[in-house]
Amino acid sequence: MTSIKQEFNIVKNVRLVPDISAAAFKQKRVRELALWYCLRTINTTGSGKLDLQRALSELQAVFGYSQRTIYAHLQLGERMFWTISDCSGRTRIDLQSLNSLVRSLGIAQFTNCHFTEVNISEFDSSSMRNSQIYASIHHPQGIKLHPMSREAIQEFTGCTKNRQRRLEKTAKVRRFANYAVHYDDSTGICGPLTMQVVSKSRISTIQRRLPNSYQSKQQPGSIGCLRNTARLIRSSERREASVLVKVFFNTYKSLVKALGHRRQVSTAYARVSPGSARVRGRQEWSLCMN
Repeated sequence: MTSIKQEFNIVKNVRLVPDISAAAFKQKRVRELALWYCLRTINTTGSGKLDLQRALSELQAVFGYSQRTIYAHLQLGERMFWTISDCSGRTRIDLQSLNSLVRSLGIAQFTNCHFTEVNISEFDSSSMRNSQIYASIHHPQGIKLHPMSREAIQEFTGCTKNRQRRLEKTAKVRRFANYAVHYDDSTGICGPLTMQVVSKSRISTIQRRLPNSYQSKQQPGSIGCLRNTARLIRSSERREASVLVKVFFNTYKSLVKALGHRRQVSTAYARVSPGSARVRGRQEWSLCMN
């Protein structure tokens, strides 16, 4: 079993889907989803069909599961994440497809069409699996970050603020501050948007803070089949039930494009380029609509 684990450590990453991860947290299905991710990793042929005995041995050797836990989680996820069947006298696990799982979890819209990847050595205990599944909702290095408030994360995942912090500490998610500015047409430069902070002894005026950005230590994955899945969701009737109002845009051009498509935007910020930022190295956002 040790040799199996060493082989997987060299050649394998676990691929995570951010929106599925968030939905599993919100619906308290994280244990079943973690096992589904592990089984997909073991299923190197991509057929979605695994022999139960082989799956048991590799789950224990590679991901640190106990046999009792595997059977318990298999029972919890029956029909939604997989089905157990007999084939030629052997018990087989038939994994549900990505599209089927999206429908079962009732995901009405994709917010991220990229897989994220994590090495299996970071996915070999219950606490690490939970924290990495949570961390997958945040962009890894190489993908531009956007501000996201604790309240928005709680709405997305169902995780309380304290639980968010515990999971981020385990997964080593980094936090970055964001600041608001406004573009001055007369001078052509950005000036600070300010806010007042009241303390016991005085009233201070500081630059307005926006929600923090969060960055996981995972690796950015390919788009793969997620783009097709996102198209299927958009074309379904369920699309009408959820309207995403985007607030932060990477460029002024993308903001204008969104307005051209008549998206519902009441407040909008555009990312300030590093050369135009008031403080070097700090991420700032220009208020364009309010």
